[in-house]
Amino acid sequence: MKLSSHSLNALAAFLLGLFALPAHADILYGSNPNTATIDKVTSTGVGSVFASTGFLTSPAGVAFDSAGNLYVADAVNNTILKFTPGGVKSTFASTGLNGPRGLAFDSAGNLFAANYGDATIEKFNIAGVGSLFASGLSAPRGLAFNSTGNLYVADGLVIQKYTSGGVGSVFANTGGLAPDGLAFDSSGNLYVAYSAGSVIEKFTSAGVGSDFATFASSGISGPDAIAFDSTGNLYVANGSGQVIKITPGGVGSVFTNSYLIQSDGLAFTNNAGVPLPLANQVPEPATALLVCLGLPSLLFLRRSSKQVF
Repeated sequence: MKLSSHSLNALAAFLLGLFALPAHADILYGSNPNTATIDKVTSTGVGSVFASTGFLTSPAGVAFDSAGNLYVADAVNNTILKFTPGGVKSTFASTGLNGPRGLAFDSAGNLFAANYGDATIEKFNIAGVGSLFASGLSAPRGLAFNSTGNLYVADGLVIQKYTSGGVGSVFANTGGLAPDGLAFDSSGNLYVAYSAGSVIEKFTSAGVGSDFATFASSGISGPDAIAFDSTGNLYVANGSGQVIKITPGGVGSVFTNSYLIQSDGLAFTNNAGVPLPLANQVPEPATALLVCLGLPSLLFLRRSSKQVF
């Protein structure tokens, strides 16, 4: 029997259905300095308080470890707090910190903190033991790792780049604007928020910059923290008290205006509470199955359909 094109199409539809990607329902977490809380917002924009302990004086940068624990920099108390997925708090680190702002994990599970107070970067191992990673910066704020393990720092009027060994260099000059939040997309482009101007700039891996979003096109105003969801949308904590969602094409809309007001740190998990991969580089298991199983099967059937059984 010879398989018709109709049969092949039907089988392709079956394979796509069998290995279809699950619906995305990412959850956005962030620090809220106005209420001294950590808030979370569902993919539909419904917000709630995740943690409010009375110990958070000035929550700033946030970051998830691979187990789904949330770490929060308290810039006034010079501490980093750790919250389990259930919201149970503990102190992760209280030494080696001086006005900590941005936080970021490397792929080995080390946590890096930008010390705005003494212009250093501190590195903490999984046990919370700190060591000096870099010094001599200007005014470090946002941190972000790319997929190859280099650390990028929003520092004064430049973006610094550090290798895993701590060797630093200037990645890009920012044209007189002080950078704040940093985030990488899945293609390795770096996005930079400037709270002093209503603009998000996009830098290629070679350090070539261009405007990605401005107030006129997206509604951002005094942007600070930024983060990507799993489908490539960029979320921006607006200085005007909103979180703006910007599509990959640069079109913005209000995501929420009642939570994460003027947030200094944003981070995502998926709907199961699993943190999104570093720089969104790792495909979902269903995607890998579809590529590994579905495509070879279709190619085999295409060849086989030319034969008579």
